[in-house]
Amino acid sequence: MIFWTTMSRMQYIVRSISIAILPLITGLFVAVSPVWSDFWWGFTLLIVSVWLLWILICALIGVHNEKTSRLLPLGLLLNLSFSLPLIALWRISEESIFIGVLLLFSHVMATIFSFLFSKLILERDFKGVNPLYKIFQVIILILPILWIFFIFYGDLFVTKLIRALGISILAYYLNFYLTAASIRFREPNWKPTKKKASL
Repeated sequence: MIFWTTMSRMQYIVRSISIAILPLITGLFVAVSPVWSDFWWGFTLLIVSVWLLWILICALIGVHNEKTSRLLPLGLLLNLSFSLPLIALWRISEESIFIGVLLLFSHVMATIFSFLFSKLILERDFKGVNPLYKIFQVIILILPILWIFFIFYGDLFVTKLIRALGISILAYYLNFYLTAASIRFREPNWKPTKKKASL
């Protein structure tokens, strides 16, 4: 919630810079998986550099207290940060084209679905909901199982994949939840519908 409180320029810069730790950590994970990659580390530094440049521009021109100037860049940064572990998983999977497409599809689909149906996801009230919604939600929730299946099926499993799979699945679900939770900032006046207590 601190990003939607009025802050001085210095407060905004300091708090925003601290957020850059996340892409640095996930980007480093990509760069070292399975061997060091100058390309992916450079890509990580590019993401962080753009973020730092953005917060400096916002602070200088005085738009750092506007919701839009914080929400969109922050959302993009978090989304990219949580997608990086999936790239690490793809790299360890011998950069399989099929696995790469599956991971990309999973991330994009989960992000779009979570963004569009944020309120339903947070309320967890599925009465009267279109069955198609339920089907898509189940697909999104079980997609990581397909990652594991096809990695084993393609004989791509190595010991390093255990760690990469765990981190990637965690990042996948965190991105799904945080994208849904962003509705609290996109629509500050929205509150989940309280369920009536059953007798």
